[in-house]
Amino acid sequence: MKKILVIIAVLLSLSVPKANASHFLGGEITWECITSGINTGKLVFTFKLYCACYSGAASCPTSSVSIVNPLYGLYGGVSTIVCNNILPGNQGTDLSPTCYNPTQQLSCGLSIGAGGNQAMKEYVFVSAPVQINGIPAVSGSVFDWSSCCRPTTLNLVGQGSYWIRAVMFPYTDPSTSTVLSNGSTTGGPTCYDSSPKFAERPATVICSGYPFTYNHNAIDSDLDSLKYEWTLPMQSATNPVLWQAGYNTMSQLPGTFHSSLNVPATMSPTTGEISFTTIV
Repeated sequence: MKKILVIIAVLLSLSVPKANASHFLGGEITWECITSGINTGKLVFTFKLYCACYSGAASCPTSSVSIVNPLYGLYGGVSTIVCNNILPGNQGTDLSPTCYNPTQQLSCGLSIGAGGNQAMKEYVFVSAPVQINGIPAVSGSVFDWSSCCRPTTLNLVGQGSYWIRAVMFPYTDPSTSTVLSNGSTTGGPTCYDSSPKFAERPATVICSGYPFTYNHNAIDSDLDSLKYEWTLPMQSATNPVLWQAGYNTMSQLPGTFHSSLNVPATMSPTTGEISFTTIV
């Protein structure tokens, strides 16, 4: 089975910090199918949220988040999937790199000018085993979380809302070509497939003027083949983001429009590796 892993670029390097506004920098929604024990057939959802954490940044949810279940309206079950912070005290993990020069160190809690402008925290929220009923739409059913508003960025117009999504597609039994249901309120839970997940954390800082390569190191516990492609970021279920001049869905980082010395970002559809060089 081949899975398409859509990469929604949230360009941390292009963020323009602005105090007292939302500072959601990115996120991921994944799920794992439980195949043994008393919770067999249920799913465990994981939600990762990346937030700016310099002094004065607006706060991010730290205790729990709720993911919308798109199959609830047709098949019942739970309307939202509650995921709770897995760290004691609802903490997050500072992803700022260690600097060889302590006076230049980036860290959460510092002011923008004192090294907090590129500081970022990772929050990880995990659900209890949950039953998801029904058959996802042929075009995919979107599990999502949203908040207002995303930070101002150089590549997008305005702030807008922040919408993190993952798409679940129907599972077809390869031996019978039959589309299978996830389960029902009366028939009990069933699941067949886990989503891919990223093993690599995002890069928070890169060096201008040097070639840079990044790989999300996506893994799939079912050993399904993965295909990678860019997707259009959305502000809601029906409203896509608006790009500034020189940017588009396939070119979300600075390219030759901004400087002839830039090497536009490319992504391998088979490995997901992203390579680029940015001068400005």
